[in-house]
Amino acid sequence: MKKITILFLILLLFSPGIFSQANWFKAQMHCHSTNSDGNVSPHAVAQAYFDNGNRIIFITDHNFLTVSDTIDIPGMLTVNAEEITFNYHINGFFLNHLINPSGLTAQQVIDSVHAQGGLAQLNHPTDPGARAYFRDIIPMQNIDFMEICNFPVNLLYNDDQMLWDSLLTAGKKIYGTATDDEHDISISDDGYVYVYSDTLTRDAVYSSMKAGSFYASCGIVIDNYEVDSNTIHITCANCTTISFFGANHTVLKSVRAHTSSYTMTNEPYVRVYLEDDGEFDQKKRAWTQPVFHNELGIKTPPKPEYARIYPNPTTGNPVLRYFVNREGPAFVTLYDITGHKISETAIQDRTPGYHEITIDTHDMNNGIYLCVIISGNSKTVRKLLLNK
Repeated sequence: MKKITILFLILLLFSPGIFSQANWFKAQMHCHSTNSDGNVSPHAVAQAYFDNGNRIIFITDHNFLTVSDTIDIPGMLTVNAEEITFNYHINGFFLNHLINPSGLTAQQVIDSVHAQGGLAQLNHPTDPGARAYFRDIIPMQNIDFMEICNFPVNLLYNDDQMLWDSLLTAGKKIYGTATDDEHDISISDDGYVYVYSDTLTRDAVYSSMKAGSFYASCGIVIDNYEVDSNTIHITCANCTTISFFGANHTVLKSVRAHTSSYTMTNEPYVRVYLEDDGEFDQKKRAWTQPVFHNELGIKTPPKPEYARIYPNPTTGNPVLRYFVNREGPAFVTLYDITGHKISETAIQDRTPGYHEITIDTHDMNNGIYLCVIISGNSKTVRKLLLNK
């Protein structure tokens, strides 16, 4: 029986069409501790962000390298980082040793980050205390990221989408981020990124971030995002408007909807901006990375149709919420951990959009179950923990 169980799990988790090998990890890329001008210890900062659902953290103290070995929180990846503070503020990620900016130009600082195999981020370019204009950024070579929403700064000076589009239009490839820049114990967790990575390891996260496999968010969760040939597909449950931006900050398409797509023709790049109907200081927003016309042969990783079981773990009858983007037959099958089929339900309503079904656990024992959604040739697997 043990061999059968193991074989069942291997076949289930690695069959073609099941995309369970990668995950979205919430990450904070700019925050402070008592190592510089924050008011709590690095461990307390990391723990507060972990409690808010972050699984990756870069503690970026001013001219101080916060080393990941000093923080041990199971289930959280901490990465060496520093906010290199001089005329500009540049975050260095994945560093091995401190960078002292004294006497260095911006380019020399960026080069020092890359010499260590790190990644560099230009912080809050509209902050009067460390302003970086278009003319300043254009000469910077190999700057990987730019904060398009540093939450406390951009509450005062709006986000930096127009500056970002100006740089992209000029041919500068730079990825946009959202951050907290938190200094206080009352972690607001208002700006962050979601990184798409195979595993929660330093090398995997580094590769994903370097490739731009992440999106920036201030409260928006993207349920599905894929670039198929030259068409961008996106789905989001908690936004009300989806807009596609191109060169010169041009709105190519904008719809009030939870799902949309855009087919590129000869645009140099296209990126997606999502928002809800909140007032300015309460508005939820998200930004995907630009899709460049000259890279259209490079596809984004395939994503499963969105599916979530809640509450999970559960003590009663949980709800399976799922999104479908095409019509056709589909089934939801429940297995126990040995591979024994508990139930199978045909999904009657297959119109594109969000749907919910209740999972009846009345006759089920406590334990781990696998919920398999089959739609055509694709399968999506979700784990359910029952604890009555």
